[in-house]
Amino acid sequence: MKLWTAKTVKLLTSGLILLVCPQIVFGYIDPGTTGIVFSSLAYLLGILGAFIGFLIWPFRRFFQYLSARLKRKGWALVICVTALVVVALIGTTIVYLII
Repeated sequence: MKLWTAKTVKLLTSGLILLVCPQIVFGYIDPGTTGIVFSSLAYLLGILGAFIGFLIWPFRRFFQYLSARLKRKGWALVICVTALVVVALIGTTIVYLII
């Protein structure tokens, strides 16, 4: 594989020019902006937590079902982890087939 292609040379040259010849930029972030940023992060983290909880819930219920059915937590955990690995492998295979 060729390391120095035309695209790589153009990209490195552009980056070098930006590093060597910076322009002066004056910016100001007022205290109200930081409040808006932190409050929006709280909402985003809440939505992300709810989404992850929604995705994990069926697996928790399945683990509880297997634990009660098998009367052993160890076997239920082994079966759940195996099922998660299989689902992850199938999902990545489907993604690679689509791409």
